[in-house]
Amino acid sequence: IAKELQKIVSQAGLTEIETSQKDFDVAIMEAVDTAEGEENKVVETKAKGYFLNGKLIRPAKVVVGKKLKEEQK
Repeated sequence: IAKELQKIVSQAGLTEIETSQKDFDVAIMEAVDTAEGEENKVVETKAKGYFLNGKLIRPAKVVVGKKLKEEQK
């Protein structure tokens, strides 16, 4: 049933936003947190985002990488 539903909505023009290891894009993603990782790269996806016929209907909620400051001695 899930595969059939996915096929139907895909034919209607719904596509998922690819976020894995991509650069953070404020136009299609919402940063919900930061974590240690490569600067300005998506570390984790909290909620998937979607386009419908090329228009954004829900931004992806992601955790963005940020270099942590070295501890001062």
